[in-house]
Amino acid sequence: MVKVKLGRFPDSADEIAALEQGRNPITQSKELEKLGLSLVPGSQGDQTENKGVKIADVVSGSDAERKGLKPGDVILEVQGVRVTKQEDVIKGVKRALDKKRPAVLMHVQSGQIKRFVAVQLKKG
Repeated sequence: MVKVKLGRFPDSADEIAALEQGRNPITQSKELEKLGLSLVPGSQGDQTENKGVKIADVVSGSDAERKGLKPGDVILEVQGVRVTKQEDVIKGVKRALDKKRPAVLMHVQSGQIKRFVAVQLKKG
């Protein structure tokens, strides 16, 4: 018997850059799927290092897309908690789900602009 681990081909420049630098792009989780996002860690020397997690992709038709989130934006906080890694975003979504909240409040930076965005969680 041969065990095979399936993945997906990287579809964003940030994910490809992470692979080229020997870093693994962040894998998708069910919590991130509910947000309609996939994430990638900031690049070494990047201004986002230790200051959030970059959005690698936004699902077409998702509430995240309707709220104007786009690849390259940086998630700084989720549910009022500072984000430094993917797990922080996942924990924030889990907290919202545990409290039966329909949305997650995120502090997001797009270029030089910071804003708060409430993203509806996909049901199911």
